[in-house]
Amino acid sequence: MVIKVTFKSTINAEFLDQAHKELSAILLEQHLAFIDRWYSGRFARIVNSILRYGGTGLSIVGVLLSVFVMLNTPEWCPVWMHIELFLLFFLVAGLFFFFLPVFERKFRRWTEKNAAGQCRKRAVRYLAKAKKSVPFTAEYQIRGDLLVYFRGKDTGWDLAWHRRLRGVAFQGEAITVIFKKTTAITPSIILLHGDSGPLEEALQNLEIAVRPISDSD
Repeated sequence: MVIKVTFKSTINAEFLDQAHKELSAILLEQHLAFIDRWYSGRFARIVNSILRYGGTGLSIVGVLLSVFVMLNTPEWCPVWMHIELFLLFFLVAGLFFFFLPVFERKFRRWTEKNAAGQCRKRAVRYLAKAKKSVPFTAEYQIRGDLLVYFRGKDTGWDLAWHRRLRGVAFQGEAITVIFKKTTAITPSIILLHGDSGPLEEALQNLEIAVRPISDSD
């Protein structure tokens, strides 16, 4: 049985404000999940271990070599070399690599803190074309796994785009955002809608998981 669904929604500035809040929340949820996967991933742990222990070890060698040169001043040491500067450099580098986990946690918190602002800006970009067109009517036609989007105004109807429905969907009151896979941070489809019932039913029939927005504030 081929799925056939058609639904329309009137889009105005107030509607887009709500859609922007929900889209920002969805993007932030995906972005934070990406940050968590990155820092807890095997590759990041290996790199951090190499940097910490390797950097600390090399810094200790540098400190010992600098002290040796300062105390003995071998013949191979050029007169112009300021060994105390090398000693200071290796001391600072050693402290940095030794306390690398502390700096990593601080950087992660900074990244997570700034993620909200970045996602709000991205949401503005994704909705920019719709904002320029308000007020208008959004009509979506689903035929099987094909989604066709028409944008209607007083001057008539225009075909905006068409996409294949695949992936995972996040749904709010005013917007549904589809990602190609659960780990993606860039949406493949953004739908503006009022009543989400017909869309949600169609997505379930296509075996596309539909997830609610965890927080749209």
